[in-house]
Amino acid sequence: MLAEPMVQPTPFAVHDVRCGRFVTAVLTAEGSLYAWGANEGHGCGVPTDAPVVKALTPLKVPGKVPVVQVALGEFHGLALTAEGRLLGWGEAQGPEVGFASMALEDPKIRSHLPSSISFKQPQPRLLDMPLVKAIAAGGYHSAAITEDGLLWTWGSNSYGQLGLGCSQKELPEANSPRPVHFFGHEGRASKAAKVSLGGIHSAVVDEEGALFTFGDNRRGQCGQGSLTMLDQPTALPLPGRCAGVGCGGFFTFFEVESQSGPSLMVSGWGKEGCLGFGMPCKRLLQPREVKPPQGTRWLCVRAGVAHVTALVQ
Repeated sequence: MLAEPMVQPTPFAVHDVRCGRFVTAVLTAEGSLYAWGANEGHGCGVPTDAPVVKALTPLKVPGKVPVVQVALGEFHGLALTAEGRLLGWGEAQGPEVGFASMALEDPKIRSHLPSSISFKQPQPRLLDMPLVKAIAAGGYHSAAITEDGLLWTWGSNSYGQLGLGCSQKELPEANSPRPVHFFGHEGRASKAAKVSLGGIHSAVVDEEGALFTFGDNRRGQCGQGSLTMLDQPTALPLPGRCAGVGCGGFFTFFEVESQSGPSLMVSGWGKEGCLGFGMPCKRLLQPREVKPPQGTRWLCVRAGVAHVTALVQ
């Protein structure tokens, strides 16, 4: 563990860096993708049995097409190519498939099967869906926005974080991308523009700057007051246009543009001090403004599971 920052030498120009819970990914200026970190469930996208990838390692992208975006979750990753195609790798984002409870007729076959299994994709693989313009990875769920402004989600639906209007009992998980029938559907003018996913909640900003949240809200991470779970996108009023959103593990930051100027607001769980108020805050149920250091303004905020880094001007 490094006690202070050190330069990471690279043989290329770095374009972007993304961090998951256990993995770090680097995107080069030429569109190549590298990763390192814990490789449990092949979260690094590297087909090796080694439990840890200790150095910058290139990922094999189908057709060697340049990558323009990357997102990392708990044990999985997503990448968007320059052609608008979506790639995925790592561990399946739903619960393990159980065999012990399956009614298999042949006891000989059943005796040779494990009690359960989780599916893993060791390296980037193309997902079958329309052209994509934005991606996001949560704890155990994923999202993509296609060029027509539709939102697609898949993975675990333990608290309705897929926004499909189904409870966990009705739909425990979605094993392939499904469109959320809210943005651009059924005559709705609203089209999704930005998406961010937390541990078990989600947030979307539409093209008009309206904000919608859904999923687990027990800690206030959706900003919707006392509601504990939202299984479909629900509008969250802000004192201005939402310019951006960033979900942490159990909290959410909202970038707001109003007549008085830009501001930053937050809601959710801040027991570790990650909300930025200078003290622990267990549950902030509705968005509250976070003031930047005196004489500065917020430029960029990035949320981890239980910590935050920001740039100010």
